[in-house]
Amino acid sequence: LLNGSIATRFPKRAVLRTALFVLVLGSTFLGIAVVVLVLTLQADADGLKRPLETSLRWLMGRDVEIGQLDQLQVSGDPQLSVAVRDLRVGNPDWADEPDFLRADMMSLRLDLRSLWSDGPMQIHGAELSGLSVTLLAPQDRTPNWHFWWSDDEGDLPDQIELPLIIHRTNIERAELLCRDPDQQIHPRLDRLSAEDPGGDEMIGLDAAGVVNDFPLSMHGQLGPASALSSGRGLRADLRVRWGRLTAALAGEIHELASLQGQG
Repeated sequence: LLNGSIATRFPKRAVLRTALFVLVLGSTFLGIAVVVLVLTLQADADGLKRPLETSLRWLMGRDVEIGQLDQLQVSGDPQLSVAVRDLRVGNPDWADEPDFLRADMMSLRLDLRSLWSDGPMQIHGAELSGLSVTLLAPQDRTPNWHFWWSDDEGDLPDQIELPLIIHRTNIERAELLCRDPDQQIHPRLDRLSAEDPGGDEMIGLDAAGVVNDFPLSMHGQLGPASALSSGRGLRADLRVRWGRLTAALAGEIHELASLQGQG
């Protein structure tokens, strides 16, 4: 009798309409609350530094420290602009180098819509200066730049679906330490710019710096980003000048690891 009374007073169609209305209304209020919270905290950026560090630690599975949060601003696109100073990202526990990345300054422009849409997170622009990066690829470990792949998951797949795309990157003053069981390289970059259209497209590159005391310049395309991450199926169309050596690289590298130690 009770069930019949409820069914008579509240037909299924009305219940569905009411549930949909409540869901939409709740989502709207949640979105407004998030925007209001961000706008409120913009006046006191330091108040958001610790929650941002905690979120990044959870996302990357690494220790993250932010010296100073300079900017947190939402625009009408909608985009979230973030600028930090003295950024540090730690290495995994097995690494003999404590830091994966250090940066004097980093700023990002994030497409907020990509956070709740299908596909990777979209970062429209990234600028870094005073950058130090350590890339380690030991024999018995997953390379340290794979934040979302652990040794327990076995060998890396041929193509890795990356959780984010950085469409435009500009870097000034960077030092890299690249080490695997066969070699160690310590390049310094004066500048690097990269444009990633996303998907299966190659990344446009323009860079200048020094490797082993010889000047280096590089211009062209390399990628896609998923192949750079896995080291498989990498396509290149590059013009490279290193000291007196000039080279044109074009084609596909099926297995980047197979080139180790080859001259």
